[in-house]
Amino acid sequence: MALESKKKKVVYEMPVYSRDADVYILYPKYNTEFDIQYKLYTKISDLCYELDNGREIKSEVTILCDGIKSRVDLMVFNKNKEALCGIEVKRFNHEVAGYTKEHYLNYDNKQNMKYKFFTRLTKIPIIYCFGEQDIKKTIKAIRKYIS
Repeated sequence: MALESKKKKVVYEMPVYSRDADVYILYPKYNTEFDIQYKLYTKISDLCYELDNGREIKSEVTILCDGIKSRVDLMVFNKNKEALCGIEVKRFNHEVAGYTKEHYLNYDNKQNMKYKFFTRLTKIPIIYCFGEQDIKKTIKAIRKYIS
């Protein structure tokens, strides 16, 4: 059986029988940022292991830059625990978002401004991954920082 959500998308329900209420578990239609982060983390971690050069990847890394606090989804470190590059994941779907990747990158929201400030001061790049289709491209982009 299918239900319509508020955005008029059809989602599939799985009824869970309960004595007190009608409960439905809605299966996600799209991959979440977490799904994409997990795939990136696994692939980059495997790459670091293959290279055997002391590189490692960490998730949800906090950055304090001139008193401004932000958090990046993934960060690659060298064997001395120095940051090499950061990765920010966006679950990007053209139908849902209604704008392009370029539009997002050029849009000065708080997060983008913090990352640009961080990169300008430290020369450590923050690389964006826009959805599952961008994983290979993202890994190719960070390879030069971890080799």
